[in-house]
Amino acid sequence: MIVRIEYGSKDKCIEIDLLDTVAAQKWLYILNENLKECNEWKCYTNLIAQYTKVTASAHSKNVAYQKILAGIKGCNEHSEGEKFPFTPKPNMNWTETQEIHRAFTISMTTLKTYSHDLDVSQLMKLKFCDVKERHHLMKKWTKRTFTIKDIDKFLYYGHMINDGIHEYEPHMESERSHELKEEGFYGIQVFNHWRDATNKQGLIVSPSEIETSYKHFLDCDVYIDSNIFGKPYLDTYLENDPPLEYDVNNVEVISGEFSMIVGDRDMRKKFFTDSPYQRWMDKTETWAPGTPIPKHLILPIPLGRIVGCDFDWLGPRKGQSIEDWQSNWHEIVRQSPTSVRVKWQSNYESITVEDPVKLFKESLY
Repeated sequence: MIVRIEYGSKDKCIEIDLLDTVAAQKWLYILNENLKECNEWKCYTNLIAQYTKVTASAHSKNVAYQKILAGIKGCNEHSEGEKFPFTPKPNMNWTETQEIHRAFTISMTTLKTYSHDLDVSQLMKLKFCDVKERHHLMKKWTKRTFTIKDIDKFLYYGHMINDGIHEYEPHMESERSHELKEEGFYGIQVFNHWRDATNKQGLIVSPSEIETSYKHFLDCDVYIDSNIFGKPYLDTYLENDPPLEYDVNNVEVISGEFSMIVGDRDMRKKFFTDSPYQRWMDKTETWAPGTPIPKHLILPIPLGRIVGCDFDWLGPRKGQSIEDWQSNWHEIVRQSPTSVRVKWQSNYESITVEDPVKLFKESLY
C-alpha cells in the first residue's frame, strides 16, 4: 500500500510504501482517526549528527537556565519532603543536564521521588514492557521521598524544567556528534508531529508487534514517531546518557506522528550497522553481561520507505554540496504548511514515480 502525504497542496508530497505489519496498520488507523478532529501539524529537522555547533545565543541560554531554576523552585514549593536533588548552573555539561532531566522524568512518572535504586535486571525488564506496565512497575519499585501538595502546580513547574533543559541543549556541542560527522553521516531526520499533542487518541504497540516489524528495518527510511516521556536511543547516545535507564526507549503511545531519514540510503544502512552509534549500542553486552538490549527495542519502528517525493530525498544532486542540500531541507521543512492530506491506494499507483516497486526491484513484503 502506498500512503501519500500531501503537504498543503499536491505539488508538495511524500509517498510511502507502507509495511504490512500490525504496527503500521495501527499507525495508519490512528492517524486517520486524529485527522478527523484536527489537522494542525508542525515539522522540524535534526541532523543525525546534531550538536556539532552552537546554534543559539547567549541570551537564550540564560533564558533556558532561568526557566530550569524557576521550575525547580516551583516543584520544591508545591511538595513536602525531599527537594529537587540537582542545582543548575549557567554553564553545564551533558552529565549535569541529563541528571536534571532524569530527575524530572522519574518525578513525573512516580509522583513521589526524584531517583530510583533499580538494578540492571529491573531496568532490563522495563525494556520489554509497554508504557503502561513500565510506569506501573516504576511506581511499584520506588519509595516515596516527597508528597505533592498541589498536583497541577507541581506538574506545571516540572514541565517547565523539561522545557528549560530542551531549550538549553542547542547551546552545547557533543563529541559523539563530531565523530559521526567526521565519518560522513550527513543524513537528516525529518519529524512530522501534531502541533498540539494533547487530547489525541493513541494506541500502544507491544514489544512483540515491534519485533515483527524489525526484519524490514534496513529497507525502510520512514518510522513511527512518538512523544516519549524520556528520550530515544540516538539522542541518548549524542547526549552521553546511559542507555539502560528506564526512560530510554523507542516508542510509547502512537498517535499518527512519523519521522523520516533522508539522504543516501547506503549511508543510512551503514549508520544502523557500522557506525559509532551502532558500536555503542553493541556495547550493551558489556554493560549488562548476557542481557543485551534487543535491536528491535533500540531502533526506531519502521513504517515503510519513501518511493516518491518532490524533494531531493536521496541526497545532494550532482555538484551540490552536502551543506547546501542540508540547508535546502531545513528551509523546505521550515516553510511546510501546517495541514496535510493523507491518501492511500493498494494498487501501488504513484504520482511522482512511474513504478515505485521496481524502483527498489522488490516489494517490502
